[in-house]
Amino acid sequence: MAEDTLVTILDSKYGAGNYHEVTDTNEYEFQPGAYVVTALIVDKQSANVNPTGWYDSSDPDSRNLLFPTPEGSIGVSKSFNPGGKFGMYIEPSAGTTYYSKASLNGGVKRVRLFTLDTGGYVLGFEDSTDNDYQDVVLELKGASLNVPEFPTIAAPIAAILGLVFIFGRKKEGL
Repeated sequence: MAEDTLVTILDSKYGAGNYHEVTDTNEYEFQPGAYVVTALIVDKQSANVNPTGWYDSSDPDSRNLLFPTPEGSIGVSKSFNPGGKFGMYIEPSAGTTYYSKASLNGGVKRVRLFTLDTGGYVLGFEDSTDNDYQDVVLELKGASLNVPEFPTIAAPIAAILGLVFIFGRKKEGL
C-alpha cells in the first residue's frame, strides 16, 4: 500500500490552500512562549520509533521528550513552555538526532515547515533518505495570547492619561 504524501496529509487535515510552506530558510526555530504540539501522523512503514520533543536553541543537547513513541500518540496533544527560543527534534535511532535546524544536522534538511492560515505550524520530519517528510508530522500552536511588550502599551496609555489631564485642567478653568 502506497503511503500518503505530505501534501495529501495536509490537504486532508486543513484543506488545500490553507497552509503555506516556509521555503526561505532551513533554520527553523520558534519564539519563547506556551505551546501545544499534537502528533498528527507517524509513518507506520518506518522501522524507526522516532521519539520526539523540543530542544533549547542555545543548547541543542538539552532535549525535552514529548512523545516517547509518537506512533502510539496520534491525536495526542502535549503542552510545554520553553524559556527561550526552541526547535523540535526526532531521534530515528539510538545516538542519532535530527533537529528542525539544518545546521545542527550537518546542513541536511530534515524538516519541511508550513504555516497554517488558522495560526500555528506543521512540521514534517524526514527520518531516513526518501525525502517524503511524513515520517513524523506535528502541529505546533501557541497556547496563550501574546502579551504586548511594555513600550507597545505604554505610549497609548501615556497619551490617554495626558489627554485626561489636559481636558481636566481646562474644565477647572471654565
